[in-house]
Amino acid sequence: MSSVLSPSMPSDEVSRLDTCERTPRSIPSADGHWLLGSAREFAHAPHLFVAEQGRRNGGLTQFRVLHKRFLATASPDVAHQILVTHREHYERSAHYKRLGLLIGNGLAASEGSTWRKRRALINPLLRGEHLKQLVPTVCDSVCEVLKDWENKRMEGTPIGMVRETQRLAMGAISRMLLSTDISQDTSHRLGNAMREAMRLLREYNTSLFPIPLSCPVHRNRRFNGHRETLDRFIDGHIKSRRTDGQPDKPDFLSVLMAAEDPDSGERLPQQALIDETKTLFLAGFETTSSAMSWSLYLLASHPECAAKWQEEVDRVLQGRLPQWDDLPKLSYITQVLQETMRLYPPFYTLARQCVREDRIAGYTIPKFATILISVYGIHRDAAWGSDREEFRPERFARKADIPRTAYIPFATGKHVCVGNDFTMTEMITTLAILGQRYRLTRADDKPVEAKAQIGLVPAREIPVYLELRK
Repeated sequence: MSSVLSPSMPSDEVSRLDTCERTPRSIPSADGHWLLGSAREFAHAPHLFVAEQGRRNGGLTQFRVLHKRFLATASPDVAHQILVTHREHYERSAHYKRLGLLIGNGLAASEGSTWRKRRALINPLLRGEHLKQLVPTVCDSVCEVLKDWENKRMEGTPIGMVRETQRLAMGAISRMLLSTDISQDTSHRLGNAMREAMRLLREYNTSLFPIPLSCPVHRNRRFNGHRETLDRFIDGHIKSRRTDGQPDKPDFLSVLMAAEDPDSGERLPQQALIDETKTLFLAGFETTSSAMSWSLYLLASHPECAAKWQEEVDRVLQGRLPQWDDLPKLSYITQVLQETMRLYPPFYTLARQCVREDRIAGYTIPKFATILISVYGIHRDAAWGSDREEFRPERFARKADIPRTAYIPFATGKHVCVGNDFTMTEMITTLAILGQRYRLTRADDKPVEAKAQIGLVPAREIPVYLELRK
């Protein structure tokens, strides 16, 4: 499957940015409270605040949260330099390391040699034959969930799209990762634990007075409880494989357990195995469920787009379930998902720390500076045109029309998301099945705002009525 990432910036454009001014300028500062700085605005809606500040001053603004200083950018060109052309000057910030409080020292929270080894180990799981196996797995998982949807439809009861897309995503990742079916109650419990833990972790990152998680205050007890819920689920499956004599299964966990370090020949120790399994579980659930929620919300809100979606499904599939070879032909579904992730990116901000002094667009970036790259702002850059706030999947019909460097839903550069093709495969397959079966009608016309968690998720449930297609 072709990548959804934009092409690299031309070298002459990089040179122009590097030499735009011979004398470095001071990075302008945002106005803020004399003591708190911009803490309140940042904590309230980080995706909006960083995007707003990042659009100013030619693409770089500094702001303060109490004693901590950050840089913000929403410039596609500046972001490209940080993530790609000057990537040796930057590494992932402490925000990612704190993610390790939930998932351990897995791929998403590690750096250096640990990251390189884990990336080399996990990358093959999400490519090639493993990716092809995902399509029938998703078909089985979605069809199982639709049995309950059909009961709701016959009762005339709307379904909650946010909760149900969590269930769809968790069902697929549970089967691929652990060869297990997951009940509706377990799906809700695990989904709630992961999202609540991420919400509390974000509050910790933006707190005016962060209290170490080792202190037994109410917020920390809640976070630790959610983490233990996830740990028990994952650890239980790993222990069952090792102690109960269960045979190897055709899933990711078996591959991880059998994988050997190319240098030492050693297998992953128990804690590393738990960390990487949790990382895959969280990433496979969160990115997919939030993007699916938004895509179905947008399709239900735009009947003309829904008609094109269903026409394509009927033409390509001819009434059968999707197969691997069908996915490239489902181009409009791909465009719907790309446009959804433009408006509601899976990762709304990327944080990088400068490890060696750099110069970008005439500004000196000091060592140890933390830069927040607003993917949300980049995806709504003026390069997208006057209709950039609108949902228009057709803008992705031709690759040449996508603004260069202004589309990075899965990041870019060294840390591009290893699961991007996995996620796209799962979502295209799911949308094809749903479009084949149902028409969607929103049960209310109230606006749905975005809420910042690990990604941008709907701030409330989205009730939708199902109509069986003839």
